[in-house]
Amino acid sequence: MGRAFCVLGFVRGATTVVGLLVWICFTPSHAPRQRLALGATQTLGATQHSATQMFALEAADNDIRNLVITLRATYDRLGTGLSSHALAESEPRDFRTIWDRARIGEWIRGTQQAMRWRQFMTMKVRVILAAMIVAMTLASVGCGHYVCGITKGATTCGNSGDNNKGSGNNNTGDAYLYQADAGGIQGMTFTESTGKFVNTCTPSTCPTVNDPRVGSWTVVAQGKYLYSGYAETGTIYGWIIAGDGSLTNITGVYPLQLPNTIPEGGIQTMITNPAGTLLFMLNPTNQQILVYLIGSGGGLTQVGAAVQLPAGFQPFNMAVDGQGKYLYVSNIVGSATTAIQAYSIVSGSGTLNPIGTFTTATNAQFGLMQMQGDASGKFLVGTMSSVDNADTHLYVLSIAADGSISPVTNTPILTTYPPDQVAVQPNAGGNLVYSAAIQGINIGGPIEGFTLDLSTGTLTEISGSPFSAGADTLKFDQAGKFLFTGDVFAKDMSVFDVSTSSALNSSVASVGWGAGSWAPTDVP
Repeated sequence: MGRAFCVLGFVRGATTVVGLLVWICFTPSHAPRQRLALGATQTLGATQHSATQMFALEAADNDIRNLVITLRATYDRLGTGLSSHALAESEPRDFRTIWDRARIGEWIRGTQQAMRWRQFMTMKVRVILAAMIVAMTLASVGCGHYVCGITKGATTCGNSGDNNKGSGNNNTGDAYLYQADAGGIQGMTFTESTGKFVNTCTPSTCPTVNDPRVGSWTVVAQGKYLYSGYAETGTIYGWIIAGDGSLTNITGVYPLQLPNTIPEGGIQTMITNPAGTLLFMLNPTNQQILVYLIGSGGGLTQVGAAVQLPAGFQPFNMAVDGQGKYLYVSNIVGSATTAIQAYSIVSGSGTLNPIGTFTTATNAQFGLMQMQGDASGKFLVGTMSSVDNADTHLYVLSIAADGSISPVTNTPILTTYPPDQVAVQPNAGGNLVYSAAIQGINIGGPIEGFTLDLSTGTLTEISGSPFSAGADTLKFDQAGKFLFTGDVFAKDMSVFDVSTSSALNSSVASVGWGAGSWAPTDVP
């Protein structure tokens, strides 16, 4: 299937090249009056909704008589805006929030200059330019999942530099990193001592999936099972992680067909419990929770019938407390969350028993958009921010012995930037909390860091925060030693050793990155 996508891409690319050659070689050198149509399409991950705006602009008679710009902005909504970890759906947005008038004016002036330049371009120059286009196209075509500088966005594939890709298998390292890109899984090994990422598979050995879009959610269970969920096809793919980082298909989970396609919601639509024995999947279409037992070989067995959420409840994100006793589900209305539904998790069976619904009508701090539990099982730390709601606070809820929740005394805490996502250190005794910020439509703003008082739930800002490092997605390894920060807009993945310094002043490794959900894991 991956080859079919590659061939299709090659055909499209060849068609584009032919069109460019015709335009360059056969368009008259003098064109005092022309109509120029420009279609600009931006695709970030899996695209479902688009916004199209038409702007008709008059230009000088000697330059461009009629200029029609058709700008098609297609994008996905990750969480509540454009984000991280995976790109999800979004309602159409006004084009003026993407480009302002000044940028359009600059584009027009640039186009006018380009048109004047083209009027004097000779046939010889055009032939040279055509040859360059052909050469660049042939150099960029590749069949397979990994194409240097394309799939991950890096500029080099050598054995030195921060964007090192390496090649072949590597059975040593500190952590593995997997990304569900279009048509397959990318695997990389991170080694702190060398400060490098090295491929754990080659284009011919990387696992493939029967889905042309990037994965929506990716999780690791027990440090040895990798699962990726694909919203468009309503499927979950699973692999066994070997000691050298290579992946083997899990029988029955390649793929596991869900009851129906799953609309992409929050980044935690699919999660596991801390022990990695249960996998939870939201079904927003039917307002349900699917629960699966993870077997000894990584197989998934559904626990009874799907759990029906309260009437009118639209699930968005989930979180499990650090001890794996309780499950919490956020309810979204428009672009804001209005309630949290709590369940107790029966040990062993995974059965969910409702505890209650905690609404913003009772306390505004129950409107958490995204949340994570700390390892002690005492607290939930969360955010309320979205692209449409720039809330500059982090919230901490206390978890009672029966699973009920309530705000701690010193919450919320003010942040410098609107946090879109929070990551809580998962290891026993872990008390570090980091948030990724929203900046306009581009997620990937500065990261802020805090320490969590494991007795009171108070958050204290780390010296030097906010840090210059930016990200749209934050994830810890299971040991809580490394913080992985992904920025799909900057095409960068960085790793910080927070066991040596909680201040994110210098990463220990960095690599070019791209769209698609991802997950790190300690070496088994």
